[in-house]
Amino acid sequence: MMERAWERLADGSGTPVLVVDFLQFTASRSLGSVLAAQGRPVFRADPVGDLTRRPNCVGIDELADEYAKLCAGLTAFAGRPPLVVGYCSAAALALRVAERLGGPCGPPCHCVLVQPTWPTGRKVWEEFESFRAQWADGEPPAPCGPCPDGEEPEAALGHMMAVLQKETAAAATRRGLGTPEGQDLLHDLLDRYRAWLGFQLTVAHDVRAGSAPATAPRLVGGSDDRLGLPWPDSRPPRTVRLPVAGQDLLEAAELPAAVLSATGDDGSGGL
Repeated sequence: MMERAWERLADGSGTPVLVVDFLQFTASRSLGSVLAAQGRPVFRADPVGDLTRRPNCVGIDELADEYAKLCAGLTAFAGRPPLVVGYCSAAALALRVAERLGGPCGPPCHCVLVQPTWPTGRKVWEEFESFRAQWADGEPPAPCGPCPDGEEPEAALGHMMAVLQKETAAAATRRGLGTPEGQDLLHDLLDRYRAWLGFQLTVAHDVRAGSAPATAPRLVGGSDDRLGLPWPDSRPPRTVRLPVAGQDLLEAAELPAAVLSATGDDGSGGL
């Protein structure tokens, strides 16, 4: 696994925190960086960064098993499960990790989902089309088949990547990116496309075909965020809305307490 795909963000005391989110390549704040400033031991798993190193789709269950095993081997987690926090489309994976870390015979594993989103095959297809449009030099991309909604992730990803590889190669030639440096950049970008689309497809498959998680999470969002779980038979979650617009949530002063108080070891009683 890539070093930056699994990293320790902060030391501290209290219940350790595992944040499942995505490494940012911009100056904007990430959920991991917000929680790392709160005096807790904080670790981050970035599944997309991880998947850039893997050639094929990896199912949510397999990823959850791997991350739970990593947690079990950490001294910081010895004797108590961490607080598992999932951000955006990493919500389903965070839930599956929390299931494994809690266990039927051990202490419960608390889980908080911040602005959770639940990808569908159609939404992933729309992202794929947006990537194609970025390389089309102003011309609408040619139709390349129906949206593979309901298709197995591996097959759907294979189709998308075949199209992207062909179209980005043609665009790179038009743009004079045939140098070794340009080809390296293109290769890295295609790896990122594959990892992102593959992860979204496996999440969509888990949401569509998987069972409702046993863990009842806390959902945290802004005043205008849509918060809920996609499984009809899931346990009702506790929902916390902060008095800010969703786009400003990571800047909200109330966000760390809304997340970390889920464990009840901060004097809040878990409220």
